[in-house]
Amino acid sequence: MYILVVGGGKIGYHLVRTLLSEGHEVAVIERDVRVCEQIAERFDVMVQNGDGTNPALLAEAGCRRADVVVAVAGRDQDNLVVCQVAKDLFDVKRTIARINDPRNEELFRLQGVNALISVTSAVSNMIDQEITPQHVVHYLTMQHGHLMMVEVTLDEDSPVVGKTIADVSLPGETIIVTLARGRKAIIPAGSTVLLAGDEVVAVTNMGQQNEVKKLLIGEKTPAPR
Repeated sequence: MYILVVGGGKIGYHLVRTLLSEGHEVAVIERDVRVCEQIAERFDVMVQNGDGTNPALLAEAGCRRADVVVAVAGRDQDNLVVCQVAKDLFDVKRTIARINDPRNEELFRLQGVNALISVTSAVSNMIDQEITPQHVVHYLTMQHGHLMMVEVTLDEDSPVVGKTIADVSLPGETIIVTLARGRKAIIPAGSTVLLAGDEVVAVTNMGQQNEVKKLLIGEKTPAPR
C-alpha cells in the first residue's frame, strides 16, 4: 500500500519505520526542516517540507493515489483538516488521525475520520501500566470505538509462550496482526510460535481487552509496596 504520513515527530518517525518494515511505500510531510532531514537520512522515503494541510503539497506528495493518509501532527485541528482534505479533494478511502484532546474524538468521527490514535488514552494506560504490573497498552481506538488494538509484551511466565498462534484460543473476533521480535517485524501465521520477549499486537472488540490480557500474559499479582 501507499501510505502518506503527515507529521514526522516521534509518532510519525516510529510509524514510518514500522510501515517500511512491513513492505509499504511511504511518503512524509513535515513542517520542521530538521526533522525532514533526519527522516530522509534514516529512511528511503519521499519527504516533503511544508504544511500538510496545504492541498497543493498533499497533491505533490501523491495524496491522490494514497491508500491511507495518517495525520499525526502536533495539533488536533491540523490533523482534522488533513483528513478532511484527503477525503474531500483526493478521494482517499481511509484516514487515520492523532488526537491529543479526548473531547475531540466525536468531532473527528462525525467528520468521517476512519480511525483515531488517542495520545491521551495511550499515556493514561502507560501510567496505569506503571501502577499495576500489566504489559498491555491500548494505543489505538479504531472506527466508532468498536475495535481496540492492543500491544502485549510476553514474558517467560506467559501461558502462551512456546505455543503456536493456532493453538491459542483467542476471544471471539480477536486476531493477532503482527509481532515484533527484536528488530524484526513479523506478520504471523497460525504456525508461528510465540516466544518470551515478543511484542504482540492484536485487534479485539472493545470490552475484550481484559480477556486478551489474561490469555496472553496470565494473572499478575501486584508486587508488595
